[in-house]
Amino acid sequence: MAFRLSAIAFVAGLALPLSATAAVEPVQTFSADYSVTFFGFTVARSSFVTRIGTDRYDVDGSVESDGLASFFYDTTAKTKVSGRIDKGQLSPEVYSVNYVYGEKSKRTSLQFAKGNVVKVSNSPPLPPRRADWVPVGAKELEAVLDPLTATLIRAKDLRSVCDHTAKAFDGELRADMQLSYVDIAPVSIGGYEGDAVTCAGRFKPVAGYHRGNKSLNYLSTKSRILVKFAELGKTGIYAPIQASVSTRVGTVSIRARRLEASR
Repeated sequence: MAFRLSAIAFVAGLALPLSATAAVEPVQTFSADYSVTFFGFTVARSSFVTRIGTDRYDVDGSVESDGLASFFYDTTAKTKVSGRIDKGQLSPEVYSVNYVYGEKSKRTSLQFAKGNVVKVSNSPPLPPRRADWVPVGAKELEAVLDPLTATLIRAKDLRSVCDHTAKAFDGELRADMQLSYVDIAPVSIGGYEGDAVTCAGRFKPVAGYHRGNKSLNYLSTKSRILVKFAELGKTGIYAPIQASVSTRVGTVSIRARRLEASR
């Protein structure tokens, strides 16, 4: 279950840090709350606090099951990333996530250096794989981001946001999300008002998965993925504020309920 949730979270941008590089403020803090719905029912909520300095950033986030989903299973996750900002680009150094699913728990931590993953730790260790497993090698861990940092896009304007391919690794799955332009329209979400761009997403598993995985095969060949981005202030950094992902059993929707910046 954790693996399937991780895949959906990646393509939808579930762990959405709202942050940006500020030209005038030495440090800025951004808070964001999101709701996740499935068949019209709220199944999870998430919150993130992001701190951005002139050359450093860090994100602390939490996700927990809610509503109808809590009746069937109790899931919580704590996630964190910290890294450097170089020429306006965010480069992770340390990423971690702790899952608790019922009575089971899992911890994943990643270390980065020069844009590459240099250390991976999973507790408990990943289980044995079938013959159709696509392994993650050193090449697949070059020039990638963690799932949090991968959701942030630096672009010259709204239209250019969709000219982007996100490459991420979550400790097990290595995948790409290629974006393409759909439209630009005004939005108003929890106090935020302004234009937002909608991009269609094309999900591609690269490594760390079974070729016969039906859920991933659906995501990569049939899923309709839409992600809406808005600029944070005048920073040139764009973050997701809404997403929808069709799966084999229904559509998962994610929407920002609150976006706030504080000093």
